[in-house]
Amino acid sequence: MNASAPLRIEHGEAISWIVLDRPDAANAFNSALLDGFSDALHQLETEGAPVIGIRGKGKGFSAGADLSEYNAEATPGRRCGAFAPAIWTGGWRCGAIPSR
Repeated sequence: MNASAPLRIEHGEAISWIVLDRPDAANAFNSALLDGFSDALHQLETEGAPVIGIRGKGKGFSAGADLSEYNAEATPGRRCGAFAPAIWTGGWRCGAIPSR
């Protein structure tokens, strides 16, 4: 996982946690957090506890997309248009969790 990603992984016996670490931005997902989150999920497929939890540092979990970053990249008339491709190309997969 990228060491500069704004998140961390914490391991316990029964659960591994992905902790979003952008409290100054209400843990909103920007490109660095999206990349780090995807990397963390891939890493936790092969190591850590059989259960993955997600939480945010600070007051709240996550505000969602960091619209300031995505709106800056979008063309006029397509505000937030860069966010959906970032999710789908980030390597996130849905599927069965392998048993251990």
